[in-house]
Amino acid sequence: MCIKLRILPVLNILIVFTLSGCAQSRYQYGVRGQTSYERPDQPQPTNPVAIGGHHPRIDRLETAVHAPGRFIKSHLPWKKDESDDRSPEQLRAEAIELAQAYLTDNNLHDVHIDVRRYEPGEQWARLLANNRISPFWKYTGGSLSVVVYSLFPARAFHSDSYNPYTNTLSLNSAKPIEALYEAGHAKEYHKHELLGTYSMSQKLPVLPLAHNWRVTSDVITYAQVSDREEVKNELYPSAYGNFSGSVVSEALYFFPIGKGATQIFASFAVKALGGGVGKLAGHAAARDLEDQPDRAEQPDSAEQTDSTEQPDRAEQPDQEQLSASE
Repeated sequence: MCIKLRILPVLNILIVFTLSGCAQSRYQYGVRGQTSYERPDQPQPTNPVAIGGHHPRIDRLETAVHAPGRFIKSHLPWKKDESDDRSPEQLRAEAIELAQAYLTDNNLHDVHIDVRRYEPGEQWARLLANNRISPFWKYTGGSLSVVVYSLFPARAFHSDSYNPYTNTLSLNSAKPIEALYEAGHAKEYHKHELLGTYSMSQKLPVLPLAHNWRVTSDVITYAQVSDREEVKNELYPSAYGNFSGSVVSEALYFFPIGKGATQIFASFAVKALGGGVGKLAGHAAARDLEDQPDRAEQPDSAEQTDSTEQPDRAEQPDQEQLSASE
């Protein structure tokens, strides 16, 4: 086990170097023949948004799932001083707006946005109506995805996800940055003609790494071209953490740790460690991004100083000529 754990620092170093060149030089809007390097300047149709209401059974499950976390946070001294003026409702509204803007800019108007919803019947209907999925994949991978949706409600676990089989972006976490990241998954899936085959390939080892890297690169570049500083600052740690966790998760296919229950807990801890390292790298990248404008302003200030001194030197000959004429 010690030898396997020693591999983690190497993986984390590779993650940092890989993500250092993650951002693209230019951002490409749209997918599959409808791409452009310019943001759409014409009004675009918005995505259908459905917000869930009261659901007694799922709400009780949600309370039970998050009770331990609330208890631990209430007894952590450093958590008591932290405050956020934004309510969960405001955060969800911001998440919807951010995901909606991203999908609209990329011409992904067909994606359904579900906010805190649990509707298995509707998911089955969307699966059957999705013409981009072949019947074989609808009744295999697609059916399995809806069964998982039904048995493990994302609303109760506060998890955000995109389901390519039902073309649904589910937002449950009240985290705007996670909403943007999952919207990036929707764009990546829309790039592929054989959607069912590609979706099933993401269940195989290692293959999801390329997908996750492209999603991370896309959303980071999108954040750079947007005018929201808070999005850039918050996205880097989240995106780097997600990709770092996926790298460690794929590595555990080949280097499992422990056996039985020990393997489950050890894998969870190692994934959390990998995600933490990625977040630290993301914070460092965000700080470097903040420092770049400051460094860029220095030459401008020097040029401005030179330009202000030139008129003074130019005025001297005029004063001498005036004295000579007198």
